[in-house]
Amino acid sequence: MSKFDNQVNVVLAADDNYAMQLAVTMFSILRNLNKMSCLQLFILDGGISSKNKNKIKRIFKNNNQKKNHSIIWIKPDLEKLNNLPTKGKPRAIYLPLLIPEYLPDQCNKVIFLDSDLVLESDITKLYKHDVEITPLWAVRDLLIQTLSGKDGIKSYKEIGGTEKSPYFNSGVMLINLDYWRREKVTSGAIDYIQEYKEETRFHDQEALNAALVSLPLNS
Repeated sequence: MSKFDNQVNVVLAADDNYAMQLAVTMFSILRNLNKMSCLQLFILDGGISSKNKNKIKRIFKNNNQKKNHSIIWIKPDLEKLNNLPTKGKPRAIYLPLLIPEYLPDQCNKVIFLDSDLVLESDITKLYKHDVEITPLWAVRDLLIQTLSGKDGIKSYKEIGGTEKSPYFNSGVMLINLDYWRREKVTSGAIDYIQEYKEETRFHDQEALNAALVSLPLNS
């Protein structure tokens, strides 16, 4: 359970390349947040410079008028990601896979947002969805509707998928952390990338789709 009934847990992740984009996403969250909601923001720091970190802190402080929001910086051990293919992308692209391992155990659900988004409405509406019945809430990818679709997962049958298995976009996720920890989603995603690294197209997004497709809806 959250510490407060009105607490909203959100996690962002970036290295220094996306530090300022992260700041914009954070600002848009704060500007649109319900006045009754209390934001607990986790930032997975994949190598943000002190200069940019201080800028983010100032933006957060200046938009925390009631002083009821909190920001928690997390410096994950990136060694687990060292052997994953990046294909020219920064290694920080895999940071979302580490969310279950680094957020507090008492945090049982969290919203993850890509650090290149601008919110136009209150994120509390998404957070109120019940995650006990599902591993996550997300939307189908606009261009990749199913695992079997063009640019989907070539080995979808081998990993337990079907032609109609949905393919979700990982840029916005409401995550059931209890489920992800229990079912070892992080390990499953990393195992997939390591086994199918030659054909993986969309890094963490593809890995999460692959890891979750064969897992039970409830366990």
